[in-house]
Amino acid sequence: FLGVAEDDTNFAAYHGDAAVTVPQQGRNFGALRVLYERANGGYRSVGFLSTAVRHPQRSASVYAMDGRVISAAGRVRANALLVASDVDGSAEDGFGGALDFGFTPRQGQSHSLSLQAFDESVQLNDMGFHPRNDYRCVAYRLRLSKPDFMGFRNTRTYVRWARMWNTAGKVIGSRFSVDQRVTLDNLSQLSVSGDLWPASYDDRGSFGNGAFRVDDGWEVELEYESDSARRMSYSLSQRWRAETIGDGVHQRTQGAVRWRPTDRLSMGLALHYSQRPSWLLHRSQRTFAAFAADQLIPNFDLSYFFTSRQQLRMAFQWVAIQADESAFYRIADESGQLLPWTRTADAPSEDFAISRMNLQLRYRWEIAPLSDLFVVYTRNAAASYDEARDRGFGGLFSSTVASTTGENLAVKLRYRFGS
Repeated sequence: FLGVAEDDTNFAAYHGDAAVTVPQQGRNFGALRVLYERANGGYRSVGFLSTAVRHPQRSASVYAMDGRVISAAGRVRANALLVASDVDGSAEDGFGGALDFGFTPRQGQSHSLSLQAFDESVQLNDMGFHPRNDYRCVAYRLRLSKPDFMGFRNTRTYVRWARMWNTAGKVIGSRFSVDQRVTLDNLSQLSVSGDLWPASYDDRGSFGNGAFRVDDGWEVELEYESDSARRMSYSLSQRWRAETIGDGVHQRTQGAVRWRPTDRLSMGLALHYSQRPSWLLHRSQRTFAAFAADQLIPNFDLSYFFTSRQQLRMAFQWVAIQADESAFYRIADESGQLLPWTRTADAPSEDFAISRMNLQLRYRWEIAPLSDLFVVYTRNAAASYDEARDRGFGGLFSSTVASTTGENLAVKLRYRFGS
C-alpha cells in the first residue's frame, strides 16, 4: 500500500493591480497492490491493483485485474489485463483491456501478438499514465536472432505490423516496419530500419475539433554504435521521415560520445539536430499552420565517484527551436482533408522560437545500505523569441543563459533503522 497527502498551496496572483492569494487544496493519493504467484513447472499469477485520487474538484478511482501464464519450458506465455475507471463528472465509467501472447518455437525465433481495446470514457492518468483512450489495436512482432551469421558476430531481425482504430471506425494508425541489427567482431553495432504506413486519420492533433486525413508515409534510419565497454565510445544516427503534409522530408541527425578516462570519472556529450520543412501544428479550432523549423538539443553529463559510496553528477541540457511559418491549412467539413487556407494580409506573423535550459548538480552519499544523503541543485532558464529575433541559435543561447527562471536546492536524507 502507498499513500501520499499533498499539502495545500497558496498561489500569488493579481486581480487588476491588486495582489491576491488563491488557495488550492492538496490532493490525497492511494495505491493498493495484491499479487498471488505460483511457480511449479511453470508460472502462474493473478493480481489486483487499485488507485485513488481525492480532491474536492475531482476524484478518480481505477481498478485493474491482471494475470500471467508461462509454460514450463518458457516457450508459451500469455498476459491479460482488465481495467475500469470511475471519475467524478464523467458521463459513465470507463473500461479497457489487453491480451498479449508470446511463442518461442526454437532458440533465436519468437512471435508476439498484442490485442488492446479501451473505450472513450476510460481515464487512467490521474495517478498513472496511458497515452490515449478510444482505440482498438492489433500488433504483431517477429524476432529472429542468429550468432555467427554471414561473417557477423550476431544478427537480429525485427518485423513489426500494427493497426489501430478508434471507436468511430476510423483507422488512426497502421504501420509495417523492418529493423535489421548486426554486431561486428569488434562489438560495434550497425542497424538499418525502415517503416511504411498507409493513409490514416489523426483524431487528436486538432484537440477535439475533428479528425483529419494523413497521407501515406515512410521512414528510414541508419545507426552505428561503437563498443560501449571501451574507454572512448561513440554513436551516430541519421533518420529521414516523410512529413505529415506536403512532399518535404524531416531529417534528424544525432551523435554522442562518451569518455571514461578512469574508473571514477565518466563524461558524455550528445547532439541532436533536425530540420523540418513542413512541421504541422494546430493553430485554433479547425485550422493549422505549417512551419519550416530547426531544432538543436545538446546534452552534457559528468559523473565522478570520490569513493564507492560518494558520487557527484552534473547534467546539462538545452532545447532550442526556431520555426518560420510556411503555409496554412484547415480541415474540410466532411472528408477530413487538409485544404490550403489563406490568412488576411494584416494578420501577425506566426513565427516562434523556444529555448529552455536546465542544469543539475547532484551529490549522493551512501551512508549505509538503504541509507543515503542527497543534495541536488537545479537551475532553469528560458528565453522568448523577441529576445533573440534573427540572431540564430547563438543568440538564443546567450539570451537563455542570462534569463534564469528558477533555482532550487533540495536535501534529502533517507535512513534505514535496524540490522
